[in-house]
Amino acid sequence: FSMVVSDTTKNVKKARALIAKKWPWILNAGDPCHQLNLMAKDIIVGSKTYPKIKPFAAIIAQVSSITTFFSHSNYSQFWLKKELKKEKDKRGIKAAGATRFSSFSTNAKSVQRCFPALQRAYKGGHLKFDTAAGKNVERLVKTGLSSRNFLSSLETVNSLLTPIDRGLKTLESSNVTCSDVLLIYIGIAIGFKQTFQTDGNEIFFLSSNLLTNHSAVDDDLLEHRTDTFNVFNHRFHILMTEST
Repeated sequence: FSMVVSDTTKNVKKARALIAKKWPWILNAGDPCHQLNLMAKDIIVGSKTYPKIKPFAAIIAQVSSITTFFSHSNYSQFWLKKELKKEKDKRGIKAAGATRFSSFSTNAKSVQRCFPALQRAYKGGHLKFDTAAGKNVERLVKTGLSSRNFLSSLETVNSLLTPIDRGLKTLESSNVTCSDVLLIYIGIAIGFKQTFQTDGNEIFFLSSNLLTNHSAVDDDLLEHRTDTFNVFNHRFHILMTEST
């Protein structure tokens, strides 16, 4: 069979429909990779349809501040690389792309991976936080409650972004079939469900410091679960309804 694939802007959607109408044997499909990229964007950055999920966006902003700090400081990069030599995985911090929103996952995972080396460099007195932005990074790197909460929340965000990132990379293969697209989306849904079934995800306490009872915590957890699955359902609906 033959298939024409594109993103969901109006002009190319119209072009796909005209092609499929003139040559009915050509299948018309929206780009699943584009929808996965936008799914990550909706969760972290937000869109006109779905505002960003603030606790998740806050964690990515903190990841970005750490990334920016080290990208602007050759001195700090030197000590990070020195400490990374003691790790089994010696890869450094990877920045996110401007429009490839799934790369937030690569960025977040790299910060999580480098964090033990970051903290050793800090404890050794090798990292200097002389600016206001640097002080915010120091608060995250310094061993304590802020650091622990950041790592716990970062793990939660990674558990949401990683299935999207892996799915996108899989679908960019040259040997992908239509059935693989469905399997990828099912895998992402399973990943989301497992994330929200995990106990003790401290990210859900960020929106309120006054949560004192179990039912309030459950309500807060459910709020973010619903927001996240609404994004998934929206992107999956677009993919299915705008394809042959």
